[in-house]
Amino acid sequence: MKELYKEHRSVAKDTLWYFLYMVGKQLFILGIFFISARLLNPYDFGLYNYVIAILALLILLGDFGVSTSTAKYIAEHKETQPENLKHVQGSVTLLTCITIFPILLLLILFGSYIFKEKFQYILHLIPSLIFFPLSYVYVGIYRGLKQFKKLSIITTIIGLASLTLSVPLIYYGGIVGALWANNVFSIFFFYTVFKNQSRTWSMTLHVSTMKSIAQYSTILGIVSLSYFVYSRVDIILLGHFGYISEIGLYEVINKVFLILVTPFTIFAYTISPNITTLFFSEKRREVFLKFKQYIGIACVISVCVAACTYISTPFIMKYFFPWYYYSETFIAVMGIMLFMLITQSIAAVVSIGFSVATGHAKINMYFLIFFGIINIPIMYYLIDTFGFIGGVYGTVVIRCVTDVLFIGYYYTVLKKIYVKN
Repeated sequence: MKELYKEHRSVAKDTLWYFLYMVGKQLFILGIFFISARLLNPYDFGLYNYVIAILALLILLGDFGVSTSTAKYIAEHKETQPENLKHVQGSVTLLTCITIFPILLLLILFGSYIFKEKFQYILHLIPSLIFFPLSYVYVGIYRGLKQFKKLSIITTIIGLASLTLSVPLIYYGGIVGALWANNVFSIFFFYTVFKNQSRTWSMTLHVSTMKSIAQYSTILGIVSLSYFVYSRVDIILLGHFGYISEIGLYEVINKVFLILVTPFTIFAYTISPNITTLFFSEKRREVFLKFKQYIGIACVISVCVAACTYISTPFIMKYFFPWYYYSETFIAVMGIMLFMLITQSIAAVVSIGFSVATGHAKINMYFLIFFGIINIPIMYYLIDTFGFIGGVYGTVVIRCVTDVLFIGYYYTVLKKIYVKN
């Protein structure tokens, strides 16, 4: 065991530090969310979540896979062609600015027509729209250089500092203060990652470097956009049809579920290296048996978690969010969405722990693209026809069907491999 640790010590440390970076980032996001839920009234809280969903879409379009493509480019060239790396910082910064500019221009020209009275709140997030994509590009640089420890420390410090400032901002500034709390984080984060990196690399430009990164980022951008329309377009459509207060209720449940699914995700990351080793060591029978074993465990635990959540949530909501506790709608919506909690927990284990680990990540991508595309017209029709509750049922059915079909399809793929061996 000691020899195995020594052999993979570097990978283990990198994984730990990157995990801590993700924890630091999520700590800020969830912190702002729950502080806003506590201090804002239901309508303003729903409006905040709607505007943040719009921001997430615009940031995704502004980055469009450039950050991940940058990490890949650096990892590929740092050993074979290290001289190319000196052009990366300037090239990706310009590339990101090129993608951000038309988005900003279109937002300013047509934002009031598309978002109407909500546009005034979106304008407050222009700093975030600029600095978050730029920050993510530098995160890609840090990832490519395997500077996970530095990235984790920066994110945690900036996240905690911004979270501390967010309390008075939201308390005195309401929804505008909550929006500016995001701006504060994005500005501080970009300044810190830029200043630390610019000490070692220059801002020189290189056309071939930009072209190489842009080509791969296009594919990643399409996949990221597919995931967004699969997982978050419901928030935008609910806002479009005027269900603002309901968005807050809906997002509280979503965030609680996100926290509850996290242990399943961590478990999946934990077993993933072992599954990869077994699969590529031609021990396919063991992989197939572990798949069935872990699926069974995930099913039992997820059902127990769902049952405990249904029983305990009213008491938690009564203390933290009393304005939602007394809503019959909340209890009904949560009861419906618990089915989604079960399937998403199991799908997380299958997706990360097995599908990606055995080299079948394309299956995940195809399912995301297909169901992401059909999700938009289905959700639009259901919300337009049946209102908020139609959107809830649509989300639950689409995600449960997607998860079940994905698990079933991967099972058949794994079974065929097992039978051949």
